[in-house]
Amino acid sequence: MIRPALSSDCKRIFQLCCCSDGAQRPYPSFERAYEGRLADAGEKCMIIEEDGKLVGFVALRSETNTGDGKTTLSDLVLAPGMRGAAPHLVAEAGAFAVASGFGAAPSELFERNDLATGSTFTRHSYAPSFSAS
Repeated sequence: MIRPALSSDCKRIFQLCCCSDGAQRPYPSFERAYEGRLADAGEKCMIIEEDGKLVGFVALRSETNTGDGKTTLSDLVLAPGMRGAAPHLVAEAGAFAVASGFGAAPSELFERNDLATGSTFTRHSYAPSFSAS
């Protein structure tokens, strides 16, 4: 299940990021950065839960201030067992964001983003498609 990230998710996302990166930054600085991202109208932060457990964090950035309305993937952190599902989860996050009225045409997420169009998608033979249903 994908849903908007909340302030109350901060500690779980911090733990996921530290587990994923193998490094740890001080929690207070992480918390300030995370709260700033949640408050940023140009960014849509979402979490991915499976059976009530946090398994991923996805952030999309809409560059509406530049006039071109590009939507790009600004962050993707997945629990180790979920990494093969990255293309599917990014597509789901894009559909969720579009359904929420965030960003430009969803295809731009893939057309204009090196991470989204890179080897992950090629390796998994994934052709993204969005539907807001």
